[in-house]
Amino acid sequence: IETSDLEHIVYGPKDSLSEQLEQNPTLIRRRLPSSKLKSRIITIGSLSKTSIAILYIEGIANPDIVDIAISKTSKIDYDSFFDSSHVSVFLEDHVNSVFPQLQQTDRPDAIASALTSGKVIWIVANTPFALIGPITFFDLFQSPEDYIHRWMIGTFLRILRFFAFLTALVLTPIYVAFTMHHYNSMPLEILYVLLDSRSTVAFSPVWEAAFMLFTLEILKEASLRMPTKSGQTLGIVGGIVIGQAAVQAGFASNILIMHIAISAIASFLVPNYIMTNSSKLIQFALLFLAAWLGMWGIMFGLVCIAIHLNGLTSLKQPYLAPLTPLMWKDWK
Repeated sequence: IETSDLEHIVYGPKDSLSEQLEQNPTLIRRRLPSSKLKSRIITIGSLSKTSIAILYIEGIANPDIVDIAISKTSKIDYDSFFDSSHVSVFLEDHVNSVFPQLQQTDRPDAIASALTSGKVIWIVANTPFALIGPITFFDLFQSPEDYIHRWMIGTFLRILRFFAFLTALVLTPIYVAFTMHHYNSMPLEILYVLLDSRSTVAFSPVWEAAFMLFTLEILKEASLRMPTKSGQTLGIVGGIVIGQAAVQAGFASNILIMHIAISAIASFLVPNYIMTNSSKLIQFALLFLAAWLGMWGIMFGLVCIAIHLNGLTSLKQPYLAPLTPLMWKDWK
């Protein structure tokens, strides 16, 4: 049993799930030694014969949701499964959405907390990541450490994550919108700084931002694929060197580099890794909308995202609950 590398916290349990299906339910039953914790084993995959354990607490989990979970899992018809993410594709209600409708975790304490909240758990053999459902959009911003802090600090940190996620989406598009469409509404002092920063840049703001965002994604992906120590060096040194070289060569301005750096750091505040990756595509879409329509394009994109989120479901449950439908008691 090793420490979780993906969901690291300062305080709290350090154990994580393993790739052995027989061992993982034991880690959960340590925390929930109750006879109401039920488990059902289903085998899927005509070639891989992958075993999946579906866990729920009888009397707490909604029986309709449990039936949907078991029915969806039993109807899966495919050759092989080697990871829980492969299974989630067949369980999600909206496969073509960039937003995940099931949560992945390797922490037994997070799974135990989800079970006591009435959720259903899928533990897939040969992978250390379990699936949690149904979830809402707001579940993806929760960290196990939220409940270790005092409630004021935990609430502040969770609000900070929402603000950071929004910042990562719109900060660079706002730069493009103001430099291309709304420069006449900027204060004169800021406009002088912007003109001085962009005086040597040979590209339009949208291609300047797109080029630097694309370069940032290359650096992030390269640092993930390289060995751990080399990856950290590449991320730090590569970012500094490429950023300075881009400014000196006239490919980007100092202000844009600052915007992209803040956006990149803000995106890492989201605890869910899949949600962090989803924000990349949304950021590029908002970037080109900002170049086309300015701030109106950004607002149009955000409204489309809100409409899309409102239409999503997770195991037939509303994705934006308790916001829509509005449930005041669940806002605690």
